[in-house]
Amino acid sequence: MNGKDDELIEKHMEAHEVGMQLKMPAPDPMSMMHLYQPMSFPRQESGRFKIITETSEVFEITDVSHALLLGVDPITLSYGQPVDFHILIGDGGGVMTSDKPDEIYLQYIAFHNMHGRVLVGGLGLGMAANMIAAMADVSSVTVIEKEPDIIRLLDGNLDPNVNVIQADLFEHIKQLQHGSYDSAYYDVWYSTSRREWASSVVPLYRTSRRLGIETVGAWGEHEMVAQLAPALYMQAMLEESPSTLRFFWVFIEGLKKELAGKPPYGTREKDRITELIRLYLYKIGTPEWEQIFPWDRYDQTSR
Repeated sequence: MNGKDDELIEKHMEAHEVGMQLKMPAPDPMSMMHLYQPMSFPRQESGRFKIITETSEVFEITDVSHALLLGVDPITLSYGQPVDFHILIGDGGGVMTSDKPDEIYLQYIAFHNMHGRVLVGGLGLGMAANMIAAMADVSSVTVIEKEPDIIRLLDGNLDPNVNVIQADLFEHIKQLQHGSYDSAYYDVWYSTSRREWASSVVPLYRTSRRLGIETVGAWGEHEMVAQLAPALYMQAMLEESPSTLRFFWVFIEGLKKELAGKPPYGTREKDRITELIRLYLYKIGTPEWEQIFPWDRYDQTSR
């Protein structure tokens, strides 16, 4: 290997270090043993959607890949007897969600700090809405669900304090009044990719902040942050590309504003770059975020 290869390897190692440093805190899966229980469903099919069961004595809470991204141990739970957990199937046979232990954990870590009047985007099996409604600091739960068949599927299976509104979340939230909710939890996508973060999480969080919602959470956000943090650091260490995707372009524009000059930046700026990555991923839509990162200035036609 030559000097450039060594330098690139060093940058990748630094990026990994930054990624580990910026992982979102995740509760210990073993501290939540009382939550890993299946729901009960008297109705199994409605329109294009149906609920199937998966029966086993052993279920994973966190597999190796999730454990690595979340910074927790891989854990498998044995019930000692066959247990039926449920899977929501729809949209051409695809798995939408489940009440299996791994999904309970991934959802709970995103909404465990909800309080007051809570807005929930996406009904799924109703598991998140019911769990949120049972929290001591929660006064009400309003779910926005686009599919009427899913709403019918869960009829009679929701906590009395859960109110469901049939609407498109992205359109409905634009019409809300400031101060309507105290917290919000969103789960209306299938992927935890970086593109999903840009197309779904960022718009919803920015709108939430404008509505005065300070506590927000999103399904898969822990994984998205774990993927994005090292990738953003590498973008700062490499020569700028004219075809950069939106989430990279906006971040780099923020770095230019705060650090002056343009990529590649040096290791001496590592601490400040790390601070800006944390702000970019953790504080979406806050006044400081909006001041530094020009999300609305991105023009795809000019890339």
